[in-house]
Formats: sequence, C-alpha cells, structure tokens
Amino acid sequence: MDRLTVSDLQCIKQDRELFSQLSFQVCSREAWHIVGDNGAGKTSLLRIVAGLSQAQQGAVHWNDEPISQCTQDYNRSLLYLGHKLALNQHLSAIENLKFWAGVQQLAETIDPYPLLATLGLAGLEDIPVANLSAGQQRRVSLCRIWMKKASLLILDEPFNALDVDSRALLENKLRQHISEGGMLLFTSHWQLASDIKIKELRLEYQL
Repeated sequence: MDRLTVSDLQCIKQDRELFSQLSFQVCSREAWHIVGDNGAGKTSLLRIVAGLSQAQQGAVHWNDEPISQCTQDYNRSLLYLGHKLALNQHLSAIENLKFWAGVQQLAETIDPYPLLATLGLAGLEDIPVANLSAGQQRRVSLCRIWMKKASLLILDEPFNALDVDSRALLENKLRQHISEGGMLLFTSHWQLASDIKIKELRLEYQL
C-alpha cells in the first residue's frame, strides 16, 4: 500500500512565509482537498509535493523514502497536472498526447482517439490545440489521467473551464481512481460529490 508523507514543510516566496511546520499523510483510497485564499500557498505546496520545487525546510517521503532518493519510482507513481496545460499550441491534440506518452514511456499501443472522443473532442483530434476553446484544451490535458495508471494524482484546479458534462466525467474518473486504491491531492473551487470521502487541508494566508 503506497503512502505519501509530508513532514514539517516550510515555504517562503518573495520574503513572505506561506506556511511552516506543515505535516500530513496521504494513504491509499484517500482524497485531500487543499483549500485557502489566493496567495496562501496551495500551488506552491502541490509543486513541492510533486518534486518540482524545493521547500525551505521539511521533507516529502514516498513509502518512507525521501522523494529525492526514489525519483524514478516516485515519478512512475505520480501524475501532476498544474495550472498550465503543458500543451504545445502548434501541435494537435493527438500529437501532444503521443509526445507526452513517449516522454512518460507509456505503452505504444495506447490509442488517444477513443479517449478524445469520450471527452467530447471527436473531430477535433488533428487540428492545432491553439484553435480549441479553453475548455477543450483543458480536456486534452486531462486525457493524461486516463492514459497513465498513477497511484498519486496531484491536480491543481482540474475543473477550471470545464462544462457540466466534462466536470461529471472527471468527477467519475476521480471517484474510480480513489475506489481502486489511488490517492488524490488537489485544489479546486468545485465541490466534489458528497459520496466521495475527502479530507480537507486549509492553508491560512500569512501576512
């Protein structure tokens, strides 16, 4: 059973302390909702946990090992989607997803076409993503959740720009992920369905 442990984190940005002595643990079948005012450090926390930023103090462990010492194993187990969609605007949805699958060393047999159709993008697979709406681009980015079997999902505002149907589709996928033993750490102004058990971690804005 996988386990993520965050111990005594301190984060300082532009000479302002966002948080300190922050500790929590995420286990299988758990979802943690990071909440707080703008500037409280939600995105900074997710980036530290994902290994993309360094904390001033504290540590992040994956199965009792510092993530800096188990980078390959941690990266295989992790899927991080941030505010930015990480899409090449000049490439099509198919080209973006195939490139990302290659970087992630996913099976070459993965066919993004049916997945894009499921997410309401049938007929838009081969045009540059720059020509898609904000919601359509978000759905292209979210395809990665279906493509990679990750133990830990770290998602920063994944529901942004989505319509009602797309929100429901993503919510069902997250429900499935948790029920199958996965872990979820996320920020969102969208409240998940009441049947999904969620723990809340609140960050207070520090003056």
